[in-house]
Amino acid sequence: DTFTLSGKTSKGVTIQCIVTGGAKEYTKQVRTNNTGRFKFEFSTGTQSEYSVTLVFSKKNYDTRRFTWTANRTLTEKDIQNQYKSEAVKPAYSTLNRKLEAYTGRVMGYKVYITDIQQAGEEYVIFAAMTRTKKGALRDIIVVETTEEPNFVVGSEQRFYGRLAGQYEGQSEEDTVSYPLFELLFWDQE
Repeated sequence: DTFTLSGKTSKGVTIQCIVTGGAKEYTKQVRTNNTGRFKFEFSTGTQSEYSVTLVFSKKNYDTRRFTWTANRTLTEKDIQNQYKSEAVKPAYSTLNRKLEAYTGRVMGYKVYITDIQQAGEEYVIFAAMTRTKKGALRDIIVVETTEEPNFVVGSEQRFYGRLAGQYEGQSEEDTVSYPLFELLFWDQE
């Protein structure tokens, strides 16, 4: 997730490295000592096109500028690993109490599938986060996806999703609301 750019030039050269693209811009300037060696290390953790510029300057010499681009392409596994490392796992009561604060965050849970409904091109999956010792399912969440599930009601699954807010539904007696997730992926490991 980092790239090291190093080299050797004359002593006493000021070198500036500018990198755009990715999460944030990188700018650093160094001056070479008697060895003439230089080194820059910058983040390439996000999938992006990176533009790298090196500027060499020294008194009584022309300033030289070198620019190139590089693409960082992440595999599906890389993306899933990023989500896994970013994921938080608050308890159900904390999730409900601080729903607004957690909205937009990535979370990963092991859940028990209680219902799968198709709504147009989307699937609405109801799941319980907790199974009691007596087998009762509670702490219901909702996962929305356009991907058709390859599992059945009653199965245990692990998913990673982004909290999207609250799902409002109608039960036989009342209006119900559950934490709503947009599916990122089902973890089959």
